[in-house]
Amino acid sequence: MSFRLKTVLGIALIEAALLLVLVMSSLYELRGTGEEQLRQRAQTTASLFASTTADAVLAYDLASLESLVAEVMSNPGLVYARVRSNSEVLAEDGQAAALGRRFVDDADLGAVTDGVFDRSAPIMVGGENYGRVEIGLDIAHMQRELSRATRTFSGIAASELLLSGLFSFVLGTLLTRQLKSLKDGTKAVAEGRFGYQVDVKGKDEIAQAVGAFNAMSSDLATLMDENAEQRDELRSATELLSGLVDNLQSAVLLVDMRGVVLHANRGFSELLGGDASPSTLIGRPYSEIEEMLVARLDNPGSAKQRFQTYVDQAERTTDQLFTLNCGSVIETDYTPLFCDGRQYAHLWNHRDVTERIQAQKQVNERRRELNTVFELSPDGFVHFDGDDKITSVNPAFTQITGISEAQACGILRSRFFATLRTECGVTDIEDAGGHRLIKITYPKPRIISCRERSLGNRGEGAHVMYLRDITHERELDEMKSDFLATAAHELRTPLASVYGFSELLLQFEHAPEERKEMIGTIYRQSAHLVSMLNELLDLARIEARSGKDFEIRRQPLLPLLRDSVNSFLPEGDDRRVSVRFPDILPAVPVDGAKLKQVLSNVLSNAFKYSPGGGDVSVSAEQVDGAIEIRIEDQGIGMSPDQVEAMFDRFYRADKSGAIPGSGLGMSLVKEIINIHGWEVIVDSQLDVGTAVTIRMPVETSNEQRLHKVG
Repeated sequence: MSFRLKTVLGIALIEAALLLVLVMSSLYELRGTGEEQLRQRAQTTASLFASTTADAVLAYDLASLESLVAEVMSNPGLVYARVRSNSEVLAEDGQAAALGRRFVDDADLGAVTDGVFDRSAPIMVGGENYGRVEIGLDIAHMQRELSRATRTFSGIAASELLLSGLFSFVLGTLLTRQLKSLKDGTKAVAEGRFGYQVDVKGKDEIAQAVGAFNAMSSDLATLMDENAEQRDELRSATELLSGLVDNLQSAVLLVDMRGVVLHANRGFSELLGGDASPSTLIGRPYSEIEEMLVARLDNPGSAKQRFQTYVDQAERTTDQLFTLNCGSVIETDYTPLFCDGRQYAHLWNHRDVTERIQAQKQVNERRRELNTVFELSPDGFVHFDGDDKITSVNPAFTQITGISEAQACGILRSRFFATLRTECGVTDIEDAGGHRLIKITYPKPRIISCRERSLGNRGEGAHVMYLRDITHERELDEMKSDFLATAAHELRTPLASVYGFSELLLQFEHAPEERKEMIGTIYRQSAHLVSMLNELLDLARIEARSGKDFEIRRQPLLPLLRDSVNSFLPEGDDRRVSVRFPDILPAVPVDGAKLKQVLSNVLSNAFKYSPGGGDVSVSAEQVDGAIEIRIEDQGIGMSPDQVEAMFDRFYRADKSGAIPGSGLGMSLVKEIINIHGWEVIVDSQLDVGTAVTIRMPVETSNEQRLHKVG
């Protein structure tokens, strides 16, 4: 549509609107005036008619009423008239059709549907209502007048519209002559003919607009020339970027805000199963592509809901995992693209991370295994990060040093040993062939072997420090050294006697009595040596086997006690054992042979350490759910320090050597009692005597005892 036509139509529409308002308002006023006059006439006529008929109604003078109705009907425009009492019609006249209709009092012309304006007035006398009069006025004349006025006004309005159109056409032609040239210029620029110029005529606003167009066209020509090279560079960069995206291992999809796919690479096509090439995906609705994608996922409904959530949040979302139907795992990133604060596209990036997830699971499983090993390890571990700060310690480290993980974390490696000195009371740090030996006092005295290893190359990066409590090993080494030294000393004495007297017998001749005495000494020392070796072997066997070769079974205790005491014969001593046993004792789980060995060793000590004589007694009684066997002597007794050491190997209370023995008997007694789960109690006083009490719990079952020895 041309500007000239728009101008003509615009002016015509304005004129038509104004004329329409004028005509409608005039008709409205005319109609309102006619309606008001009609309403006043009807009301006046009805009121006068009611007042004239009042006396006749009171007198029920029907003839007068008929006369009055006929008189009223003589008025022009009256269709009917009726007089009605409160109960019946008294008189009426007029058109039969109007009289036959149901009377409805019309408030205005809008309520009239039958062409008759109906009105009524009450018949009032002395304030009382005796009926009413009803009249109907014909409104056809008024409607004819209104129609004639409407035609007149419409003719006037049409004439004015015609004149306005003619004037508008002339004005539009004058205005659009320059605008047509401007239109041709804009068309030329739109076709790419930048720099096109339009002739300027006049100095009005249109001429100024043409001048501005000419300047803009020149600027566009210059700008397009300048941007040609930039467009070429941008096209090359776009093609390069598109090639890079197409060759990415991940699946890339770009969607605009209308939900149309702008770009899809080969990886995304392969993600969909290779059924559609990237070029066939471009331009398709994203909803279709999404349905194709979620159909390949393990849980389509949940996946689709998650995708929609990412879009609704309009925030960058990364590392979201989804499982494909084939079992593979993809990792999805969503990025909303913005320009000048407004989002213009959605970027989806899907990567196959199946191998990485499987590797991560293996790493996590390995880490859990290592953590379990570290937590259960009796040795302490300390981890230092690349900044040489402690990041974690295991429970064994806390148990060894008393330093909790919260206290240890953050300590520098260079300050680690200084911290140990402060917190653990380090008394000595000794470098020993690739590791350090640390002696600490708190939380209890320990000897710790400390080693360190780097987890990186060339000693860089994280470090792990390994702390092992070797206190028990050192104690065992010391015990071995002490044992070997003591055993060598104890064995050398009888061997020296055997060797010395044997040498004398071989080198010299001796009298028979001397020879017999020497042979007797060799025999006694050999027997002592055999006894000592047997006890050592018994002790070693018990420790090595932990009592597994014990034959523990529930059996009566009293016969075992009597047999053990009766079979004991002290060497070179004519004293006998005093026995005090009850008539009945319960059966207990016991190895009879080992019990006999225990009683024999204790009784032997009782006799040997009572050189001055005195009674040796054995008693048994049941006390508080246990059987107590008590061996008492009246010998030399022992001090508290001697009592504490009496179960040590090769320990003898008599250091003079006058009392024979290997010092292993009570060690053997202690091991046998421990294997059975019994308790041994020693009460002794110097120069008074010693009492050894063996306490056997009665309620201990055979199964429990077997468990202890197993």
